[in-house]
Amino acid sequence: MAAVFQPIRPREVNPTGSELSNIRAVYSESGRSSMLQLNHVGLATQDAERLGRVLQEITGAAAMPYEQVPSEDVRVRFMDTGTCSLEVIEALGPDSPMARYLRRRGEGLHHIAFTVADIDQQLKQMRRAGFEPLSEQPKVGAGGKRIFFLHPKTTGRILIEFCQPAYQWSVTVVGKADELKRALLSSGLVRLQAEPANCLMAADTTSVDQPWMQACRSIVWFRPAGSFKLPAQGERPMLACLTDDALGEARHIRALWPHARLAVLPADTSAATWAEVILEFWSAHG
Repeated sequence: MAAVFQPIRPREVNPTGSELSNIRAVYSESGRSSMLQLNHVGLATQDAERLGRVLQEITGAAAMPYEQVPSEDVRVRFMDTGTCSLEVIEALGPDSPMARYLRRRGEGLHHIAFTVADIDQQLKQMRRAGFEPLSEQPKVGAGGKRIFFLHPKTTGRILIEFCQPAYQWSVTVVGKADELKRALLSSGLVRLQAEPANCLMAADTTSVDQPWMQACRSIVWFRPAGSFKLPAQGERPMLACLTDDALGEARHIRALWPHARLAVLPADTSAATWAEVILEFWSAHG
């Protein structure tokens, strides 16, 4: 079979600096759509250089460049440990909110941040649930993310941040794949829309209308059914996701779409793992 398809394997992708971590660790196999992905842990310090060296020595973390965040009057540096992102935060001046925090509380854990796909909707949900946001509207945070915080007095004295990635793939889904959609949404990197979008994902279906195909820049065909029909591919990238008990479809795809990329994984592969594979493809072709 090696000559018929070229399988790809899940790997971590970082399309926007520090956004895409291992979603397998945060997606619930029970399909709970309310589960949020941990984006990062914020650490307050008087000396970012010193703390960065300590964290690198302990964890081997890869350090990102420093970035100033004017909305919070701080300088931050993200450090990727491979399973979690750490944000080292340093005040820009003696009068900044972070400087006042350090004088009152000292160095250490500052906040925990979660990824959301729609920051405006999350803000409304938190207000309805009785939590108190620290700002009326989301602000622009590090890396261009849209962010807001919840007041610690309503969260058990823990400062909670929500982040919407600066870049999101606009995706139209044709067919049914509810668990896969939940897994993709949990990354915060996908926004679903009903009208034709840049990225098209056809799931567990036999055909897609030609107008949908013409409007998209890339196509993901998830578990194509046995009688599926594929319109002409043209130059658009395509990923076909197959299970290892349906390898006969690989020859059919190769005949119709000779340049398609194929991902072949076991039949019991979780939706979260498939989401990793699809996000990897979109990071290169979306």
